[in-house]
Amino acid sequence: SDSFFNDLLKNVCILQRDGLKFQFSHRSFQEYFCARFLTEHDLSIAEDILDELLIFGFRDEVLNLIFAINREKLEREWILPKIDQYSKIMSDAIESDGLTGFYETLYSRLTVHSPKEEMHLGFLMDEKKPISYFSLFLTGKYRSEMEEKGEWDMSFQIDDEDGMQDALYLYDKYSISEGGNVDLEFDQIRDDID
Repeated sequence: SDSFFNDLLKNVCILQRDGLKFQFSHRSFQEYFCARFLTEHDLSIAEDILDELLIFGFRDEVLNLIFAINREKLEREWILPKIDQYSKIMSDAIESDGLTGFYETLYSRLTVHSPKEEMHLGFLMDEKKPISYFSLFLTGKYRSEMEEKGEWDMSFQIDDEDGMQDALYLYDKYSISEGGNVDLEFDQIRDDID
């Protein structure tokens, strides 16, 4: 046991001394062993951990590593139950609040960027709404497979003229200054969306 530990510390250099403690020499080792640990346990009881990894996934690779190590288990014990859970939430939101309910469930706010001639509308994600991070995760993991099968069509077209009219309406209504940006809460624009 001591010789194995010394190998990790001195020969392989996976661990390094930090004062009186030891730590992994590189974060990727920590992420890998975390992913390995999680794949060896029931992922359904680790739902809160996986949700946190999902939201903060841009900082580390644990969830991606779990997917690579045991995709079938992750799909069976976490992804498919999440799809069922979020499908119900989205259906209920759309049924009760229409398009506004859909957007409010996924995003925290709408943002309008100017200048007026090249206006952009965007949606801001919020860690309090993990469903948007989940949809991004699914897109990242399955898009190429779906495209290969000819089954990927998650896009929708907005008539450019109608879309621009909507953007100009918001631009004028909320007095967005030239070269400025504004974040709008969905409650502010509920009537404008529906």
